[in-house]
Amino acid sequence: MTRRTAMSHEPWAVGKTRNAGRETTISQQPLTDQIEKSAEFKRRLALFFIEIGRYKITDKGYEELAPVVFRQNLEFGEPVSDRVREPRLESKRPLTPKEIKETVAAKVEGMIREGKTEELLDEGHIIYKADWKEKRTRIKVIKKLLEFLGASPVRLDGLREELSELILKSAREEKTDTKRMQEVLEEIQRNLERVRKITKDDFINNGLGGLLISHYKNSPHSALVEAGYAYSENEIKEHARTGEFGTDKIYPWEHNQTVHKFYKKSEIRVAAIEWLIWRLKKDPKEINTDDFRNNGLSGLLNHYNGSPYAALLEAGYAYSEDEILEHAKKMEFRTDRIYPWELTKMPVELWPNKEIRIAATKWLLWKLKKEEPREITRRDFIKNGLQGLLDRYDGSPYEALLEASLVAPTDESYMRERGYRNLI
Repeated sequence: MTRRTAMSHEPWAVGKTRNAGRETTISQQPLTDQIEKSAEFKRRLALFFIEIGRYKITDKGYEELAPVVFRQNLEFGEPVSDRVREPRLESKRPLTPKEIKETVAAKVEGMIREGKTEELLDEGHIIYKADWKEKRTRIKVIKKLLEFLGASPVRLDGLREELSELILKSAREEKTDTKRMQEVLEEIQRNLERVRKITKDDFINNGLGGLLISHYKNSPHSALVEAGYAYSENEIKEHARTGEFGTDKIYPWEHNQTVHKFYKKSEIRVAAIEWLIWRLKKDPKEINTDDFRNNGLSGLLNHYNGSPYAALLEAGYAYSEDEILEHAKKMEFRTDRIYPWELTKMPVELWPNKEIRIAATKWLLWKLKKEEPREITRRDFIKNGLQGLLDRYDGSPYEALLEASLVAPTDESYMRERGYRNLI
C-alpha cells in the first residue's frame, strides 16, 4: 500500500494524546507540543488540497523536475532537380516553456498517483492552494479541525442521528428506551463541551484564518453553524417562539468566545433570556445575576448594565416603569407579569425614585387588601419583599405610608401606640 493510499484511510492529526493513561486536549499541552501539532495539521491540510487537485507547481518544481531532453523534429529531404523523396532527417531543439510546463505537470500528476505527494511537498516542488468555494470542503476541514482539537465529530454525528430516531419513536408513541436516550444526550453534551471551546486562535494557528475571515466574518460560531454543530439565528428565534430549546447543538452564548454582536439584536437577547429560564426551570422572578454569570450570559447582562430586571423587562416578563406608575395611579395592579420589587433581588437603583417607592407601597396595600392603610405593619413590608423599601424610611411603615399619602400625620400616634413602627 502506498503512503498516499494509506493516508486516505487515516484521520488527520488527532488532537488527543495519552499521558499516563489520562486523555489531554491540544490546549492542555505544552506550547512546544501545540506548535508541533499545529504544524502537523497544516501539513495535513496541504496534503488534503493537493490530493484533490488544488496545488501549484513552484518555480523550483519546474526547474528541478523539467526533463533534460530535446524535442526531435522529423523532416524529409527533397532535392530540387528530380523531386525524389530522400531519407528522413532529424533536427533537435530545446523544449519550449509551454512544453516544459506540460511535461512537468504530467510528471507531478503521476507522482501524486504513485503516492509521492509528501515528497513533492517536502522538496518544495508544489504548494497547496486553499479553495473554500465548496461548502462540502469547508465542512470537512472544520470537522477535521474539531477532531484535531480533541472532539469527535464522527461520533457526535452518529449520536445525534440515534437521538433523532429515539425522539421519532417517542413521538409515534412506540416503545422507547428512555435510559438509552438519556445516555445519548449526556454523551452529546460531553462532545459538545469540547466543540464549544474552539476559538479564533484555533483557526488562525492551524492555517484556517483566511477561511474564518472570508466565509464566517471571523466568527467561530458561524463556522460551527455551517458544520452543523451550532444553532443558526433562525433556529434560535424559532426555539424562543415555541419555548422548545435544543441540546444537540450549541447556542452562541454557550460558546466560549461569544461574539457580542449577537447581543445587538433584541430577538437574540430575548431568546437567550428565554433559554436561561427554560434551562434553570425557575420562576422568572427568581432569576438573579448569578444565574446569568453561571450560564455564560455575563456579556448579555452587561448589555443591561447588570440588571436582571431590565433583561426580564425586554423579554416581556416584567412591567415597565410607565406601566407601574399607571397601575399605581389607578390602584389597579396586575399579576400577569413581574413588578421589580417581586424579584428575589430587587434592583436597589429603583428605590431612589420617589414614584416607584410610592407605587410599591400602594401595591402592598392592594395585595394585602387591608381597608385601613394604618394597619400595615413592618412585618407586612418584610414578608412581601419590601425590606429594601422600608430601609429607605429607617424601618418606619408610617413614613412609607405617609409619603404615599395613604396615612395622615394624625395616624402617627395610632401606629406608634400599637408598636407598628418596630414590630417584627
